[in-house]
Amino acid sequence: MIKICVPVTGMNMKEIESQLREMALLEFDMIEWRGDYFFSMEALELIKSSFPEKEFLFTIRTKEEGGEFQQDERHLSQILFTAARSDKVDIIDLELEGICKTNPEIIGQLRNLGVKLLISNHDFEKTPSKEELIDRYKKMESLGGDIGKIAVMPHTPEDIKILVEAAKEVGEVMEMPIVAISMGELGMETRIKGIEFGSIITFGCLEKASAPGQISVKELNEKIKAHYKQV
Repeated sequence: MIKICVPVTGMNMKEIESQLREMALLEFDMIEWRGDYFFSMEALELIKSSFPEKEFLFTIRTKEEGGEFQQDERHLSQILFTAARSDKVDIIDLELEGICKTNPEIIGQLRNLGVKLLISNHDFEKTPSKEELIDRYKKMESLGGDIGKIAVMPHTPEDIKILVEAAKEVGEVMEMPIVAISMGELGMETRIKGIEFGSIITFGCLEKASAPGQISVKELNEKIKAHYKQV
């Protein structure tokens, strides 16, 4: 089954503590801490100690790709290295068109600290061509990504078909696992049926969605179970 990942998006310790209590009642596989909303070592340690058995993805999402981080790249690098050296984080998200482009050396540097790397790319305006999506996944693999993630915005059912076909094609030629998400309400099926075209992770929210089209963890679980009970 596809792994369900829950973003922690609290903007202070009180909000994070509240979200962790809510998560204790839910069924999921991975945690994504969105450090662009709020970052502290206290929070990092609390999240890990609350769910030590869960795979831990650490993300600083920039404004350019739909996040809250808008400081300089030097500060971004410092936070990423702090997380990597903490021995609390399993996977770190790096943006393909962000720090991977401006500072590609960071990929090897972080890998040497023992973390896996998820290289991501988000387009909140459109769905690029199938060829362009395949090229992006291939670039992620060539850079050294352990996982490649692309999330795009659909405007027609054809856009969803483009993403699905691209995901299937790269799955036939690449060893790197992928995440493929079509955002918004129109792309909902890709969050539920992703495993059928090679997408290994889907994201379900708590009270606050961290991307267009995210639904609650509870509803996501229900929809996935209902779908695979039928097929």
